[in-house]
Amino acid sequence: MSGSKMRFNGYRVFGFPRSGSCITAYLIGTNFFGLKTLDRASVSNVSSALVIEKARKNNKAIICTWRNFVHSAKSLYAIRSRFGIGDISLADFMDTPLKKMPRVSGCQTPIVFNNGDTKEVSDLVRSSWNDREDTVREWWTKCIEFWTKQAIGSQDILVTNYESLVSEFHGTMLRIAVFLGSDKRSFVNRDERVGIYPVGGDCANVLERNREVLGFDNA
Repeated sequence: MSGSKMRFNGYRVFGFPRSGSCITAYLIGTNFFGLKTLDRASVSNVSSALVIEKARKNNKAIICTWRNFVHSAKSLYAIRSRFGIGDISLADFMDTPLKKMPRVSGCQTPIVFNNGDTKEVSDLVRSSWNDREDTVREWWTKCIEFWTKQAIGSQDILVTNYESLVSEFHGTMLRIAVFLGSDKRSFVNRDERVGIYPVGGDCANVLERNREVLGFDNA
């Protein structure tokens, strides 16, 4: 652990899918908690009072990261077949109820999970959000509203922004350090992606075509 005044025994990073939660968790773990790789258990897309209560019971810092909606949606769209979602336009993907989206029976493009040290191929997964009544846009809005509200007046919840982490790395990490109670003032960044991302096929092409819009995409 780094710093003599650390306020927490650990950390949990929450956020809408593809909002930079993996790279945020990786940077927190490696810069403040002595980890060498991404702790997968530290990352969650769940937004509920229950996960907050559990984190608090274990004295874990709660960090919520958010990202511009269009950027998050495009990044999620790029790996949609991993969750069994089939052929659909990006515009319809953003505004169609998740449970009504077309389905495929298998992952249509190679998806890799990189924990910061090793990479493994990820196949089709079943996710509870496949049965959601809301759209991707509505889900994103609910997530932002939930965590913003929870952070008001809280001493153990910090809301951070993925775009700021990319464009203002030192300032964002310094803000996290102060929140954690760490006296660190220098931080190590990472250029290679961490977490789940496509490595070939149509999904990768969609992501590549949007790199200028998405910017440095580590999420």
